[in-house]
Parts: sequence; structure tokens; C-alpha cells
Amino acid sequence: MIAPNIFKCRNDWNVKSFQCRKYCTTLNDILTTVISKTGIKKDLIKSDTRVREIVEARYFYYKRAKKCTHNTLESIGRLVNRDHAGVLHGIRMVDECKEINDRYNELFTR
Repeated sequence: MIAPNIFKCRNDWNVKSFQCRKYCTTLNDILTTVISKTGIKKDLIKSDTRVREIVEARYFYYKRAKKCTHNTLESIGRLVNRDHAGVLHGIRMVDECKEINDRYNELFTR
């Protein structure tokens, strides 16, 4: 007896979950998209500031980069001078904090 194929071909996967792949392929593209959507300069996103709007923009970059690429947390954080733990925390904040999640959905799911 042959076991049923439990792994689906990538073409059969939910297209919506991969929607961002056709728009942003590199981390720089994702960062540029976040900059254009939020209006926050690249230098500020890379800085050590803790201003809420800038931190949220950083979190949005982390979330999009994790969703749209196969890069490691370390490489995602390296572009904005952060470590893997900060990236993981930012992704969790977007997922868990309703206010941040609503703003993310408002900017990136149209």
C-alpha cells in the first residue's frame, strides 16, 4: 500500500499566503516598501531610537521579511542593526498586540 502524499506541491498552496513574494524578493525591497508605506526614513529605522512609530516600522519590516523570504532572523536583523532576538520579539509583537496588528493589516493587506 502506498501512503498518501501528505506534502502538497507549492503550486497547490494557498496563494494568498505567498502574495507578497511577487512584489518583494529581497530584504532591501521589503525595507523600501515599509519606508514608502510608513513614511519613515531608512536612517531612523536603523537607528537606536525607541520612538513608537519608528519601532513599529521596524516590526513591520521584520514581519514582512519573515513572511516573504527564507532569510534567517539574524540576516533580517543585520540590515537594520539588530540581533535575532529583537527580530523575533518584533514579529511576536505584531502577532500578539492588537493595535500593532491592526496597523500592519491596514498598511499591508489591501
